Amino acid sequence: MYYPQHNAAVALYFKDLPSDWKPNIATARSSLRVACTITPDDNELLIAMRHRLFWDLLGYGKTDLFLYQGSIDAITQPITGHPKVVLRFSQDKASIPPGGKMVDMECSFRLMQYTEATYTKALATTLATEIKSAFFVENQGYVFTKGKNIYNYLDTANGYRLLIRGNDQTSATTLIEMLLQLTGTTFDENKLSVSTPMKPNTITTTPQQHMVYGTEVNLPNYRPTTNVRFRDAFVKIPGLLKNIVLFDATGVRSALVH
Repeated sequence: MYYPQHNAAVALYFKDLPSDWKPNIATARSSLRVACTITPDDNELLIAMRHRLFWDLLGYGKTDLFLYQGSIDAITQPITGHPKVVLRFSQDKASIPPGGKMVDMECSFRLMQYTEATYTKALATTLATEIKSAFFVENQGYVFTKGKNIYNYLDTANGYRLLIRGNDQTSATTLIEMLLQLTGTTFDENKLSVSTPMKPNTITTTPQQHMVYGTEVNLPNYRPTTNVRFRDAFVKIPGLLKNIVLFDATGVRSALVH
């Protein structure tokens, strides 16, 4: 009974491959599916290896997990409003200094032309395709340099309240324009404001420490200048507990578009 259940999950995860797919190693995706698929001739060790590759390393076992904060009563209540699109970025692990923390970033906007009742899977799939085209080039996530400056783009009529922490106005404006293009919104420089703190954000080689819950921990650097890479995008629809994953550049979660 385990074989067909496992292999059905594998087929769903690799649904971007043709429906008449036959085992082959011509591409990376096809090779992975071969490696994950259990065959009747597999011994116990090989079955365990295929299981770990699929459920743990590729992360299929995490596809149905979701996180929330606060009371679940507040989340389960239906909320009238517009779907919220979130794009997430994070620092490459290789660039994190010893003892440092990963820098991340989120950008979000509302789809003002839709409500939870009018937004559909077809619309979400189209948006997912546009996000992949704009933020995933040559199999790499788009890279943005964070910094200490705050670039605030306010266009509430079109669903944008962006607070971009960037290093320079040119790159921040480019990112804002990319986000605006996802809804066909035109950039208006009159809606952009810039805040430049006088406080320096130089990363110190010897970080300061302070006591937290009986343990000495490093003080975080003040708005460090760091590259963050696009990882995934999802849409939060009022009334749904789980977010709809639009595109996942890491390949960990099942998304509308691969």
